Amino acid sequence: MRSCRPVLVWFLAFTAYFLLGAAWAFAIPVNGHTDERAHIIRAYAVADGQVLGPQTTSWNGFSGSEFWVPGNLLPPNDECLYVPQRQSAACLQPRGDDATPVLASTWTGRYSPVYYAVAGLPLRLMPGETGLTGARLVTALMSAALLATALTLAYTRRWHAVVLAVALGATPTVVGLSGAVNPNALEAAAAVLLWVCLLVLSQERVSRWPMVLGAAAGAVLLTTRTLGPLWFAIAIISAVALARASRETLAPKLAASRTMLAAWACALSGALAWNWLSGAASQQARETFQGSLAFALQTIADRRLTEWASQIVGVFGYTETYPSAILIVLWLSISAVFAARGYQQSTTPVRLLIVLLFAGIPVGLAALELAFMSAIGFGQNGRYFLPVWAGALLVAGFAARRAPLKRGYAVVLLSLLGITLVWSLAQVMTRFQRGPTWVISPLEGDWLPTLGPITPLLLACLGASMLPALYLIGNPK
Repeated sequence: MRSCRPVLVWFLAFTAYFLLGAAWAFAIPVNGHTDERAHIIRAYAVADGQVLGPQTTSWNGFSGSEFWVPGNLLPPNDECLYVPQRQSAACLQPRGDDATPVLASTWTGRYSPVYYAVAGLPLRLMPGETGLTGARLVTALMSAALLATALTLAYTRRWHAVVLAVALGATPTVVGLSGAVNPNALEAAAAVLLWVCLLVLSQERVSRWPMVLGAAAGAVLLTTRTLGPLWFAIAIISAVALARASRETLAPKLAASRTMLAAWACALSGALAWNWLSGAASQQARETFQGSLAFALQTIADRRLTEWASQIVGVFGYTETYPSAILIVLWLSISAVFAARGYQQSTTPVRLLIVLLFAGIPVGLAALELAFMSAIGFGQNGRYFLPVWAGALLVAGFAARRAPLKRGYAVVLLSLLGITLVWSLAQVMTRFQRGPTWVISPLEGDWLPTLGPITPLLLACLGASMLPALYLIGNPK
């Protein structure tokens, strides 16, 4: 492989995912992404130096905080998109010019400040629409850089199946949230890169770039969200198990990577200290759910398992807008076939690991559902386990890394994924421009994005088209 090709692959991958995230950043109205209002307040406050404000108890029983923010940081009725009924963004009132500080409460007020310190800078410098778009683009830039780096590491080792696993792990949910003020996409992207670095280290001698990139990815994963240490531990344990199954030894390699271990130790210590000092995970008991355990388990089996699977692929708005069922089934079907291929190519220990990772998603979500049901009822979301979803796919891809993979198959698969990403955006644009409707019409509506609807659609199409293109460039005949 020529030395310039990895650089070109990284640039194309970064551009592809950044354009996809930017499309969402430009297309969706304020508070049009999951929990974005709460994250906007938190991001502005951290960038303003208000890292930990007075403690409050939020609607879901968790500890939050109050912060002083400009009165025009958000529209006065930013929740009109969902309450009292779902409607288009035409309901949003202008922000106004009054920037007098007001006290705003957010249930994300005790979350780790690391992500918000970066994403909040545009909001602090330019409160309003411009700052919001800037904060979204910062999230898209960071997420795209992590995903592009993971793809490039796989490309340089000719691990074609791992490349496809990275693409499958970057679901419409991940891409959509990469264009939002929300740390979930950054967490998922960091997990993808960490898994790939660990897979590389499990098979090769300790080298500089996998070590440095693994240190950075692990630090981001550990400090971005509360469950980061859990996802980190799962990745490390899985990588050690994979190395043993391949008759390699990962633990001595990790021990020799002092820089990486030091970065991880500092990040883990900081994350655990913050969670303890801030009370981020504390909760007051509330009796919002009064059903029996049997009823809860039956509801999980009848309805929630399907919802969680759909949310991993695509969930938008305030968890009330989903892509077409056909697109969800398509993405899950491709993922299932891909995982089955890796399962078939692997040894018994690796097969067990693949099964455990996939099975751990519904089991873990069910455990969280039962643990917090008294506070928020049936409130867990499949996107919380995106780091595990990506890890399971990457292990399956790693198991099939030496199996022949036709270029045409990979190009068709990446093209289908790109179409799904663009169609999901078009559907969500229609929801906010016209209100809830089954008709997909993203070029018109009562409300239109600031740059118009054509710009984000073109950005998404360009980014999606680059996914198969970069595969062809990275894998010449």
